[in-house]
Amino acid sequence: MRSEMRSKAIALFTLGVYLLTGSGHALADYACGQDLDGDGFADGQGETALCLGTGGGWFCPVGAVACSHTQSAPVCPPGGTFSPDLDVCLADTTPSCPAGYTYQPLEDRCAADFSCPQGTTYDPEGDLCLGEETCPLGAQYPCVGAPGASRCSPNVCIDLSEPGNEIMELPEEDAMYQNDGELDEDGNCLGQLYIFSGKATRCRPPGVTVGYLNDCCDNDAQALSDPTTGSRVTTMVNAAKRSYEVAKVAYYSYQIASGAMTAVQGAGGAVAIVNTTTGATVATFGSGSAIGAGVVAAEGAVAGGATASGAVSAGLQSYAGALINPGTIAVSVAVMVAMKVLFGGGCDQRDVETALLNDSDYCVYLGSVCEKRWAMVGCVQRSRRFCCFNSKMARIIHEQGRPQLKAFGPDGGWGDKKNPNCRGFTPEEFQQLDFAKIDLSEYFGDITRDMSQKIQGTQDRIQQGIQRHYEQVR
Repeated sequence: MRSEMRSKAIALFTLGVYLLTGSGHALADYACGQDLDGDGFADGQGETALCLGTGGGWFCPVGAVACSHTQSAPVCPPGGTFSPDLDVCLADTTPSCPAGYTYQPLEDRCAADFSCPQGTTYDPEGDLCLGEETCPLGAQYPCVGAPGASRCSPNVCIDLSEPGNEIMELPEEDAMYQNDGELDEDGNCLGQLYIFSGKATRCRPPGVTVGYLNDCCDNDAQALSDPTTGSRVTTMVNAAKRSYEVAKVAYYSYQIASGAMTAVQGAGGAVAIVNTTTGATVATFGSGSAIGAGVVAAEGAVAGGATASGAVSAGLQSYAGALINPGTIAVSVAVMVAMKVLFGGGCDQRDVETALLNDSDYCVYLGSVCEKRWAMVGCVQRSRRFCCFNSKMARIIHEQGRPQLKAFGPDGGWGDKKNPNCRGFTPEEFQQLDFAKIDLSEYFGDITRDMSQKIQGTQDRIQQGIQRHYEQVR
């Protein structure tokens, strides 16, 4: 039963993400782009767009300009003089007008009997004959649209569904050294051992994949610290628990919106989820719990006329808001993922983890590379590449130790940015390191900065213990 509930929660959680982000709507197949700022990439805001369907095919709005018309001013016949004030041809003598002119008695002038040549149209505003439309970018670019509003674009539209038009230049997931070698009977590794191994990873700045208003390399969570200097980098168990809570909020919010369930707030603030058909209580959440806050918010949104997506969104936002002071790094990461991924930011788990690790000084920045390229357009999404380690000390030893070893070379041997070398040291290499040449002041600074808090905390605990002891004696 519990497994079935979990499956339903995950399914409805996925539906909530679908409703919130619109991820069920496929990107139109035809798109285009141009490097407008000259930086060599077409990943800036306004440099890519979906093509517009026209009667003649597809039109790219990027880099488009308004078409112009060939123009010719009226030419006065012999015996007439053009008046720029009146913008007409006037006869040299009045009231008799030469051939091609008609006397206008109310205006006391001769107005030209003017007609535009064949193949042109008269423009009354400019009193001009307008010829064929021309593109300022070149006659090879066709004009598209109604007269007076026609545009032309130098950029072609490409069908992204066609193989080869959208090229991914980075692996979907970076490989990492695993503890998967052969072991002896005592559990000792028989293969190659590595010390302080790292992982190649990436985060993405604004671009066509993550959106132009979102920088996935920004870190919204607390920075990590090494086990000796603060909170320990936990496993993903707590994060998985928190993610499951998010799934439950999405599930119950959707059920409330559909009318299958309702949230009832009882005495003491406890929240019960009740099946509207049977009246049975499905689940109960304690007073002040983040899940309870989420489902109550969803109930209120439905009462206010919200749709299913609105109810799910209200529930998740309230749930995240209830975690004002996250107690662990895992909670903080989960909230950031909810905000950046569930609410349409475009960042994925790798982005979030990399931004957090880099902000914690656990990573070596290797540079920026192209992740996604469109044929005939160029790079539309970049990635910032890193080698990230499990502690700040490991990063420092790699940065200053690699240049000491022939295997890595003076540049550190980080390899190609797209496929970097983040492996650890072999035991033999590690023994060759001259730690006298490795400056650990950055790491020791963290220890010193946190030491006063640890000492004070220890003193407080001792004092509290003494106080409790004397209270029991009395």
